Amino acid sequence: MLSIKHISKVTFKQIFIDHWESFKQNCHLYDTVYYDSVINKMINCGDPEKMGYAKYRCIYCGSSYTISMTCKSCFCLSCSVPYADRWIDFIGRRLIPGVVYRHVVLTVPDFLGCISTVTAIF
Repeated sequence: MLSIKHISKVTFKQIFIDHWESFKQNCHLYDTVYYDSVINKMINCGDPEKMGYAKYRCIYCGSSYTISMTCKSCFCLSCSVPYADRWIDFIGRRLIPGVVYRHVVLTVPDFLGCISTVTAIF
């Protein structure tokens, strides 16, 4: 049986920190201000220095709590949960009761890994 290795959000962010620039050099389609802003928001998500924060204090005990703001991007592993939940609800309302559904995942060969290569083929 295959074991599934859990990849933390920090590891996911670190992959983008380490490789985003070289990826953009290889796939020029993603070398835009839009994609840079999406990736930067995801990397900085939850960082109070970069995204801001709200501070609350309990009126009874005096304890203070700092809540970091999030990016609310559908690309972020933390913030994408509400998007996924809405999509599941949307699809769930359209399925026919009693019908067995299958989920298929298709993998792409290495030479098709860059979207510009796929576009050039078709």
